[in-house]
Amino acid sequence: ELVRDYTVTLVDGLNTFQVVGFSKDRTQSNPVEIAVLLEAPPRNVSLYVFVVGINKYKNPALNLNYAVHDARAIASFFRGRGGLFKNVNVVEIYDEEATKANILTKLKDLEMSNPQDVVVIYLAGHGENVSDIWYFIPHELTYPEREEYVRSQGISSADLAAALKKIRAQKILLLVDACKSGAVLVAFRGFEDRKALSQLSRSTGTHVVAASTKDQFAAEVKELGHGVFTYTLLEGLKGKAAGESGTVTVRKLMGYIEEHLPEITKKYKQEAQFPVVDSRGMDFPLVQVNR
Repeated sequence: ELVRDYTVTLVDGLNTFQVVGFSKDRTQSNPVEIAVLLEAPPRNVSLYVFVVGINKYKNPALNLNYAVHDARAIASFFRGRGGLFKNVNVVEIYDEEATKANILTKLKDLEMSNPQDVVVIYLAGHGENVSDIWYFIPHELTYPEREEYVRSQGISSADLAAALKKIRAQKILLLVDACKSGAVLVAFRGFEDRKALSQLSRSTGTHVVAASTKDQFAAEVKELGHGVFTYTLLEGLKGKAAGESGTVTVRKLMGYIEEHLPEITKKYKQEAQFPVVDSRGMDFPLVQVNR
């Protein structure tokens, strides 16, 4: 018998705790859940948005066309959406500012959030897989084809997971629009893409959406003015994912992207691009759409 004690911070309303076990090959057991209801006075909810976009790399051969434009569009959208939130805090870093140290510092700043708050993190740039580990490529990484450079200068799945675990907010959405994003974390094939992504979201309590599987490049379409993933994301946020209620929740948004991203890429005569998503924890509203 194994007994562990944990101290947790409850949020207003129903708090659900889930326990699972894993075999040596990481096969998951059936979950056991308990629920605790906290009836507390209403508290103000803040939205924290952190976006990273890299068009210009230190190595010009890596330069992209739409990453910065896409990231700015996400930041601009949320900056004007304060209806559900008392405060909206948006932090943006682009191109030369998007170093490994700066990105990790800005992620650490999100630790100041409160449990009832909402955090949205958006990363747009290059990604690379090394030895079954996914890395986001910051501005200063000049040779992504060299594994030693990626390991030392890239932002690994472990770096991301460690940062997300320390964020106090219980409602987190991580969006990754990167070439070869490979389920955000690990360069496994087929089901393993999703298995790896599930492990990230499970370990951090985070909802995660990656633009493509490990073998795909994130498509850019001149006619749309965006990468296709971000175009689809924005369409969902602007109301197409709202449904009859007029509220875009994180799970509605994820479902919209899963359904429509392959259709849109095929429409523009490109190979269908399939996002990889995983969802843990509570559903929560992102946008209230005015109809």
